[in-house]
Amino acid sequence: MSVTKITESMLGMEFASRLRQTFCFYFHYFKRILGISYVSAKTEDFFYGFVKDITHIRQQEKNTRKFDFLQLMLDLKETKKIDNNVVTANVFSFYLNVHDTSSATIGFAAYHIACHPHVQQKIREEVRTVLAKYDGQLSYFALKKMTYMNQVIYESQRLNPILPCIGKICTEEFELKGSDGLSCRIHPGTEIFVNVYEMHRNPKYWPNPEVFDPDRFSSNRKTEMKKYTYLPFGEGPRICVAKRMAIMQAKAYLAMIMKNYTLELSSKTPKEPLKFMTGNFLPRPIGGLWVHLKPL
Repeated sequence: MSVTKITESMLGMEFASRLRQTFCFYFHYFKRILGISYVSAKTEDFFYGFVKDITHIRQQEKNTRKFDFLQLMLDLKETKKIDNNVVTANVFSFYLNVHDTSSATIGFAAYHIACHPHVQQKIREEVRTVLAKYDGQLSYFALKKMTYMNQVIYESQRLNPILPCIGKICTEEFELKGSDGLSCRIHPGTEIFVNVYEMHRNPKYWPNPEVFDPDRFSSNRKTEMKKYTYLPFGEGPRICVAKRMAIMQAKAYLAMIMKNYTLELSSKTPKEPLKFMTGNFLPRPIGGLWVHLKPL
């Protein structure tokens, strides 16, 4: 089974995959009773086989030890602290979490930059100023200095979070009170889904929520944000472990674009508010996000 087919199956590009994933996402309890898996049997076999092959290869290459997350998992497996199922599940999770999420983050940011020329000009000036201090080299330290770039990416993630909804499990009894006066008591073990997309656009937390305004995340204004109202990567102990890497990756890509190109709107560029395809694991704008790349 090819990697392309595996990805299509995982991301729900086929009808059967969409139906299975939707059921598993909303009906966890029945999923366990009925024995329905989030992915197809072929996909499971692919990842089990992958982990088995990698384990065998690394056992044969003990003199060339790898220093990565997979090796850490394999070391834990050797001490009997975890089994092959846990290793395979984590490999699957890493593949799923990084595939398409980074490109989607960059795509939405590029779209908003193209739609707001004054923002684009400010980013380009920052990129040029910072790179001039580092001999034109795009390094980790140079990227850290691009603070306005951070603001642009954060604001893009506010308007278009890659995970519009995140799941959490209640750990202690709690009473939720709604604005309509109704309340609901949540018990430990209850699965709760947080609508990140709507919360990021709630005027109660964000003035003029539909406006693209990177300055919301400036050092002067970000202190005004209420805790847990901005969740593109989740929050708390279960926050996305790849948050910093994802931001750095997006900054590096956008910095190189801003250094060499201008992003311009095309006749195919969709207008805000964006409309999305239904039944997809990740938000996919109808018609795609089109912009022109014009060399400087």
